[in-house]
Amino acid sequence: MPSEEKAAGVLTALAEAGSAVSTVALEARVDLRRTPLELLLKVLSVDGAVERVGGGWRSTGRPWTYDAERYTRIAEARVDEQDSMVVYQDTAGCRMEYITSVLDDETAHACGRCDNCAGRWFP
Repeated sequence: MPSEEKAAGVLTALAEAGSAVSTVALEARVDLRRTPLELLLKVLSVDGAVERVGGGWRSTGRPWTYDAERYTRIAEARVDEQDSMVVYQDTAGCRMEYITSVLDDETAHACGRCDNCAGRWFP
């Protein structure tokens, strides 16, 4: 998730530009590589602080505050999801039952078809 300093830097760069700035040009103005910058721009866009326009991105001028609590919750949820993927990979039980129980399906049950239920089908 974005740091407050990085987000402020992007917002400042866009405000100072006064017009649309391409992602490539913005990357050169702030200390962020392309992928993290694009993710940050998406977060700022969802929050209404920036918008994608012809030629790149521009500030909307709307006030924006850094919601550390929200970003912490999102980061924790992502870690939990990654942990679930590892458990899925390592489970000796039914894979379908695991997935459906993680998704809070009260009817989760062994499928009888996954590699753990039916055994490996390849030599």
